[in-house]
Amino acid sequence: MPECKPRTKTEQLKMEKEVTGFYISGHPLDEYKREMQHFGKQKIADFKDDFKTFRNRPLVFGGMVTSAQDKMTKTNKPYGVITIEDFEDSLELRLFSEDYLKFKHFLTEGFFLLINARIQQRYNSESQFELKINNIMLLPEVLERETKVINLSLSLKDLTNELIENIEKLAKKNKGKCRLGFLVKDTEDKLMLSMNSINFKVNPKEFLNKIDNIGEIGYKLG
Repeated sequence: MPECKPRTKTEQLKMEKEVTGFYISGHPLDEYKREMQHFGKQKIADFKDDFKTFRNRPLVFGGMVTSAQDKMTKTNKPYGVITIEDFEDSLELRLFSEDYLKFKHFLTEGFFLLINARIQQRYNSESQFELKINNIMLLPEVLERETKVINLSLSLKDLTNELIENIEKLAKKNKGKCRLGFLVKDTEDKLMLSMNSINFKVNPKEFLNKIDNIGEIGYKLG
């Protein structure tokens, strides 16, 4: 019998969803939890059924494209329809005219996207609203493109020479363009010291993928 290649994680999850209707061993977006948490401002469920409340407010949300179609209007003009899904809900989006031409290369099933949009009043309607897409980015590119500084949050009682040396080694091994900052907290005296490193700039994705292995360190992205 021919040897079967092992399924990739994505293939395994897709099969689970097709067979059972839901994911069992994880979620395709698990790899991008950090990007969703730090750069996504809303979840789809926050605004999906309440466009009026979010009128004229900026939206930034992420998700995976689960279906994508290129179609034609009755007047033979192209437009696109995609369904994007986050961890809890999904939303169908339609792109027409200039928006379709600008973003059609993102209309691909399996793409992971971060969408910047705004809810606006539909043309010639006082009671209906629509979601207007302003920009789309690929989630795998968000960290490196959008992160200007990583601020590490450290407790003074946990600040040892070994921890400092490990952070320094990690920064040297994962050089990049992102600045590194430190926020040291003394919970007993309720003091806080903020510092920026002038010696180290890191690759945010590679650095953050490994920072959890060297101690209890929180961080914020800016």
